[in-house]
Order: sequence, then structure tokens, then C-alpha cells
Amino acid sequence: MLIELTDAYKPQKILYRDKQVAEIKNLFNNFREYKISNNIFIMGVTGSGKTLTINKIIEEEDPESYLYVSGTDRTSTKTFKKLFGLKCSITSKILDEATKNLKIKPKILIIDEVNKIKDLNNLFDNLNTIFRETGCPIILISNKRTIISKMPEDARKTLFFSKVEFPSYNASELKGILLDRISLIINKIPPFDENALNYICAIGAREGSARIVLNLTSKCVSANNFSQDFIDQIRISMIEDDWGSFIFGLSDNEKKFLEILLDLYKKRKYVTTTDIINKMRNLSPPRISQLITIMNDYGLIETEYKNLGRGGGRMRIIRFASDEVYQRLNKIVINLVGDL
Repeated sequence: MLIELTDAYKPQKILYRDKQVAEIKNLFNNFREYKISNNIFIMGVTGSGKTLTINKIIEEEDPESYLYVSGTDRTSTKTFKKLFGLKCSITSKILDEATKNLKIKPKILIIDEVNKIKDLNNLFDNLNTIFRETGCPIILISNKRTIISKMPEDARKTLFFSKVEFPSYNASELKGILLDRISLIINKIPPFDENALNYICAIGAREGSARIVLNLTSKCVSANNFSQDFIDQIRISMIEDDWGSFIFGLSDNEKKFLEILLDLYKKRKYVTTTDIINKMRNLSPPRISQLITIMNDYGLIETEYKNLGRGGGRMRIIRFASDEVYQRLNKIVINLVGDL
């Protein structure tokens, strides 16, 4: 596989992200030169260049000026343990040691994929404590823009994150990125069909993702097949893999929620909050309400309040976002939840 067509490649220049690069570098410059502390929240869809950009920037910075961690599938305690390179597993001790070290040598704290941390409220409360004690700037990175709005009020008012948005790439920008990568390997690959390139970029533009474009191109190059039918087959397979990975990464309660929702949905095309509460008696109504909000943020469901008539009252109705979502979930979820 050609590394230039993968996420692992580090380009000399990040295309179409000058504004975002300037905003992030400004945080580093202000803290390094003037000890000014401000926090930023980097948000954008998967494949919009968030991690690529932050990695390029910190590559050019003094390694002693920042701490970086990805929050992938960790609790807040494990995230802090990894971020600060500490061995203890008690949150209070980690925070005490981290705060002491940061007061001696302040650093910028960077947490990527923050949406994957399992207990976000604890994360934000602890970041609040660290920031109050040390004033060290914080950079959070996520493809879920709603995270900041759900932050505990005290933390939100103290941390006061400025947003740096990475908009989805359009087809023209994706083509520019792809041509830039291809120019590096032009002598290593078969002749590339211009129509295939345009078609691949049009597909990628639906989600604004450079990752999709690079992945499709890499597979076409490997197979020496640039036909539209082949590209379509690859994309269908990628979509199925993406859905499977997404569902597999959900918490047990989230998977169980979807399993119950699918089962109820087969009997009628709407489900009420009460229906879910009656099926998930191990969880409190507020927790179930939270699950509904999470699924809505994921784009899997839609909700509305509806008057069910005399005796029925006003209830929150839950429906799948589309028939396509319902069909895909129905195909995947039952095989994943097992005996949950």
C-alpha cells in the first residue's frame, strides 16, 4: 500500500486549512510568548483534517510545550493517566500530581477524539480543576459538535472554549488534495482516469471526507481498476464496514437501546419513551432520556412530542431517522448485541 494514500502520510502542507492552522498556532504563540491562556474546541466531520492538522502543528512545536493523548475507548481516569504519563490509577492522585507538575512546567493539554471518552462529565469536571489550578490551555478535538453544549455548567463557564470549525471538504478541494498526493507517486501507479478521479471526489464530497477519497483511490490503484462499477462496490463495502465499526463501538446500554427500539419498531412505526422505560428497567428515566438524546445526536433517530388523545397524554415519540438507517441497523445490531 502506498503511504501517500493513507492517513499515516504527513504532507508538507495542509491544504485548505490556513485559517484553522492560524487559529491553533495563535494559541501556541500566545501561551509561549505571553503566557496567555485560552481554550479551543476543534470540531468537524471525520476526514476533515482535524487530526492531520494538529499533528502537523505539534510536529513543528517544542515537544516539551504540550501533552497529547487520544481519548479512544478510555475512561477519563485512563485518559489523564496516559496524558500525564503517570502510573497511579486513582483519579485524585493523578490530578494532584499532574497539577503539581504543570505548575512547575506549564504545558498545553491536547485531547483528540474526546467524544470517545466514556465519562465526559468527569473529564470536564477534572479539566476544570486543572485549568483553575494551572491556567494551562486546553485543546479538545471531536467530530461531535454537541459535546461542548452538554458540558457541566461550572466547567463550561470556566473553560470557555472558542470553536475552531473544520468544514467538510467540497469536491474541488478533495480533488486538489488527491492530485497533490498523486503527484508524489505518479511514477508508481498506473495511468489514472480523470473521470474516475472526479467520480471519487464527488462521492467523498457527500461526506466532505478526504479519508474516503484516499481510501477509494488506494483500492483502485491496488486493483488497477478505475471503473465506476468497481468504485461503487468499494464504497458499498466501506459503508458497511463503517456502520459495523460504529455500532460495535457503542456502549452496552446503547446497543441494548437500539435492540429494543428495533424490536418495538417492527410492531408499529413509532415508539414512546415509556415503551423504552418499561423494557430497560435497570436504567432510570433520566438515563434513558440521555440515551435518546445521544441517538438523536448520532443521527439514528428523530423525536417529537405528540398528543396521543384522551387518556394517552402528550408523549415523546421516537422514530428512526430514515428507512435506510432502520434497515442498516436491523442488519447489524442483532448480530452484535448477543446476550446483552
